[in-house]
Amino acid sequence: MRKIGIVLLILIIAASFGGLWWKNGTSEANPKDKKIYTFVVGKEEGVREISSRLKKQDLIKDPIVFF
Repeated sequence: MRKIGIVLLILIIAASFGGLWWKNGTSEANPKDKKIYTFVVGKEEGVREISSRLKKQDLIKDPIVFF
């Protein structure tokens, strides 16, 4: 019975951290910046290249969440 409690506690902690990570990753990269940006995506670019460029330009917080 104690093992089940420990496993549940670990799952709850992992889910909490995952939720916080997801919430942070989906929030605005710079909430004070209200400018409109144009971001051009090339035909041959993949999601990794796009997310990397968005992160470098500080338009997203987390490239993994962007996937």
